[in-house]
Amino acid sequence: MNLVSEDEEGVFRRLIEAYFGCFMRRDLVGLRALHVTDGDFVHFDHAADRDAQGLAGFLRNAKRGFDQRGPGLGDFAPVEISDFRAYADRSAGLMVAAIRKPHGSNSLLRATFVVSKERGAWRFRHVHFSHDPSFSQTMAVAS
Repeated sequence: MNLVSEDEEGVFRRLIEAYFGCFMRRDLVGLRALHVTDGDFVHFDHAADRDAQGLAGFLRNAKRGFDQRGPGLGDFAPVEISDFRAYADRSAGLMVAAIRKPHGSNSLLRATFVVSKERGAWRFRHVHFSHDPSFSQTMAVAS
């Protein structure tokens, strides 16, 4: 896989923004549309009890999170994406970034996104968030 061009980087960055936008809108239909159609998806989250093997489990967890943040419990806020890198070939892509979720602990998370190309569209196949004890304000990303 090669590091993508600036134009291609914008495509991948917008895909991540769409992913988090679905959480902000509590949009399960939109979230489903961003993932692989075969359901073979793996999600590892920094939060307890949010890991999922399979798209159905991930969507159940997302709905549970939406329900837990009911109308009186506040809303999801936009995330900040930094130290972003994207690599891709014709059918697969990898994105790594530091993500700050202001609605949570406000700490930086290490994020990895693996995508597959289906019928001309990039779709999420694997998403992984983890805390990194070495985070200060920046993250070193392998290049």
